[in-house]
Amino acid sequence: MKLLKIFFLAAMGTIGVWACNSNTNTSNNEDTTQATDTTIVTTTPAPVDNTAVNMNLDTAAVPVTVRTSFEKKYPQATNPKWAKYQPREDSYKDMYPDMDLDTSDYWVIYTWNDIDYMTWYNTSGHWIRTTNTITNDKLPAAINTAIQKDYAGYNIVKVEEETDKGEKKYEVKLEKGDEKIKLHFRPSGEIIKAKTKS
Repeated sequence: MKLLKIFFLAAMGTIGVWACNSNTNTSNNEDTTQATDTTIVTTTPAPVDNTAVNMNLDTAAVPVTVRTSFEKKYPQATNPKWAKYQPREDSYKDMYPDMDLDTSDYWVIYTWNDIDYMTWYNTSGHWIRTTNTITNDKLPAAINTAIQKDYAGYNIVKVEEETDKGEKKYEVKLEKGDEKIKLHFRPSGEIIKAKTKS
């Protein structure tokens, strides 16, 4: 039995190393095109990053109220994976202190109409928010204008559209060399919050 456990752990380690290597080798296949009149880069939306969270919560462990609410709101959703909300250093509470997320909440990643989404619910099944990755050409024009004006020379590397409390917001990650900036915008181009990481 001990030998079987050792073999299993060794196999999992090999798979993990293989997965890491395969991810780094695919970066040359990304769809990036430099716009001729700006420094904005168009990228294909990446799948939802759930690597830092265990998304293997048994569906039966998710309250029926939460599952029912999700299935009613997103009936065509496929491949749902659930987790309990766990705050992280780069959590939404940091960017949006007024958000009502706590460790009793649940979130789910899923695909709907070929787009990856994340949605949060509280334990009573009340919808909190939904986020999905989009291409920067889907950004409101006012946001693109603000970026070109105030962040010339930066490349857009990721855009997320966020919906909560009936309002859309946009999280835009920019890079210039080693400098990284995360901006949260209203559709009007108003910056809600900015966070710099070098």
